[in-house]
Amino acid sequence: MADYANTVLACAGVLTIKQAAVVLWTVRARIMSGTINFKEEANNLFGPAFSVVLTSIPGTGTKETVAISERITLNNATNEPLFLALALAGGTLAATSPPAVLVKTFMWARCGHNLSYLMMPYIGAATPRTACYSTGLVASLIMAGMVLKRK
Repeated sequence: MADYANTVLACAGVLTIKQAAVVLWTVRARIMSGTINFKEEANNLFGPAFSVVLTSIPGTGTKETVAISERITLNNATNEPLFLALALAGGTLAATSPPAVLVKTFMWARCGHNLSYLMMPYIGAATPRTACYSTGLVASLIMAGMVLKRK
């Protein structure tokens, strides 16, 4: 049980750090591409500090990068909290905790999905992204089945 709980906690931590990185990548791309969603953002007190720090890394920041980053955030918000809720429920309500490898599989699939989504314009293929997403989806469905079968 402790191994499973530690795995769920590690998964939550990794997914949170990953999402923070995506948010910073999005801000970076917005600054570099001049994409501002609200007029108030143009006069943001913290804008110059973020601009210096985030744009000091070479690379592109395009409107396409902004769109992809925003889609990743939406996708993360749609998939990751539900899985973590299922994983917590599985560890506390089910007669037997689901296998920790299921949580690890989901975590690495989500990391792979985000990375391959960001790299899609550069590699010119969506197959890695789809494979990672599908792996995470299967892990979620298995977890849901295990939680529903909690006898």
